[in-house]
Amino acid sequence: MKLKPCKLCKESLPLTSYTSTQAFYCNNCRVVRKLTQQKEMQQRAFERLTTKKQKKQTVLSIKQLKAKVQRVFNKWIRNRDKDLPCISCLKWANKFDAGHFWAMGSKSSLRYNEDNCHKQCSFKCNKNLAGNQGEYRIQLIKKIGIDRVDWLQEHRNDIKSWKRDELMELLEKYKG
Repeated sequence: MKLKPCKLCKESLPLTSYTSTQAFYCNNCRVVRKLTQQKEMQQRAFERLTTKKQKKQTVLSIKQLKAKVQRVFNKWIRNRDKDLPCISCLKWANKFDAGHFWAMGSKSSLRYNEDNCHKQCSFKCNKNLAGNQGEYRIQLIKKIGIDRVDWLQEHRNDIKSWKRDELMELLEKYKG
């Protein structure tokens, strides 16, 4: 009987490796080949993950991007005002929100305006008292001045369509 050569090292295959008619590699080469295949599979899986992450970053819709910027902006506001009490009631609470003077849903142009957003107690003022607007305005005038509050008042009905590049710029600004 003629011995077959190993496809990798070209040495003759021992008779013990003939478990089937399709033995192509010696025992050592079979182990090396299996390890190489595993490494290639891991590399392909890693590449799939990285391309998926890249696609996910570029595929965000404007709505998703707005929400992401809003989360980062709100965190930035809470961090900016961390040493201050609630803007409306001047009390300390367990949990604070980034409360908007002019609601962000209807006043899209003021959504990411730093003068329009301040730390506010989550449960009492922001949720139960719907922003506690009267006290908010009084304290806002003390904090930023009447001119800036009047500017917010004048521009509260401006319509703003946020563009992707503007949102990306804001994301970078408030992330860092």
